[in-house]
Amino acid sequence: MIDRRTFLTGSTAMLVVACSGGGEAVQPEVPASETAKAARVPCPRICQMGKLKGRKFSGLFTQYTGISGTVAEEHELDFGAQLAQMWSSKGTHYPDNPVIPEVGDTLVREYDGQDVQRMTIEEYRADIGQSLLEFQINWDEFARIKKLDASELKVAQAAIRCINGRMLIAYANTELMPGDNGELNLDVMDMLLRCGGTRYVYSVPALYDDRVSFGPYQFTSYAIYDTPHEKRGASIVANAVTGEKIPGSVAQLRGRNHHRAAFLFAAANIADMVRKIPDKRLAALERELTSDASDLVEYIAAAHHAPSRAITAARYWADNGFKEPLRISMSSRIRAYATKTQANYKAACDRFPV
Repeated sequence: MIDRRTFLTGSTAMLVVACSGGGEAVQPEVPASETAKAARVPCPRICQMGKLKGRKFSGLFTQYTGISGTVAEEHELDFGAQLAQMWSSKGTHYPDNPVIPEVGDTLVREYDGQDVQRMTIEEYRADIGQSLLEFQINWDEFARIKKLDASELKVAQAAIRCINGRMLIAYANTELMPGDNGELNLDVMDMLLRCGGTRYVYSVPALYDDRVSFGPYQFTSYAIYDTPHEKRGASIVANAVTGEKIPGSVAQLRGRNHHRAAFLFAAANIADMVRKIPDKRLAALERELTSDASDLVEYIAAAHHAPSRAITAARYWADNGFKEPLRISMSSRIRAYATKTQANYKAACDRFPV
């Protein structure tokens, strides 16, 4: 039995759905301050919770789903309304950035008006793999851009070729999910994909970042930025790619380009790290990065947040002969990201053994 009731909280109309089996879904409808801009038609759907039944949702999980408290077997959820509320909240929290509501309005409108592409986490992993096959790196151009000599390029190339769907799912779950329970994070991602669709995951804002930032990897302009005067992050190596190019602005990221950008940002950060490792350590570095993928994906996640600190950690790691996992050499600021990514990657490997 589903009991629906609407009430006002602050300036936002909220829809509470009490579900049989426990828990209730708090579904924001159109923020009152936004009704003059566009009226959206509520579009709730019954969502099966699967393995999440009985879990307790709060914080970001509640923001993403609208579910507060114990998760029932099924909930009636409106992901379009949830997306609108999150972007409204981000815009209210950072009123000095006028681009945030503009990008948010666009993404909410696109989500409401187009195919949301629902799929399972297994299908999502395959889709990531397919997206990485649709473009190729010109390695000579990559080496020129990143100033790699032949020995450095060999190591960077070997590591970059190890990047796959499991790694990118772990990387994304480190960015999107609040905790380090890898299995739970996979189950939540699976539910978001099955019920909200890939377009929802591609549109979720970074709620606590004052820049335009959204999607599975929560990129900012530090990761994607291409103007006639400056390039940053993935955009620096984008011209080394044949095939579809990533856009030069985070605001323009859509669909599979989120994964292509993640791959290129990781590739750029790997190249920067390899260039700082002493020549005598390069062969050993290649063995470490290609034999234990957890070190590689942990570096990718740490470099996303603090590339210079991640490079420093890699140099300490090399100086110590790669005797311990890379994260042991990291400062506390980035070690938490690496540890969280380790849990997410282990869960991904357990879920997708091949």
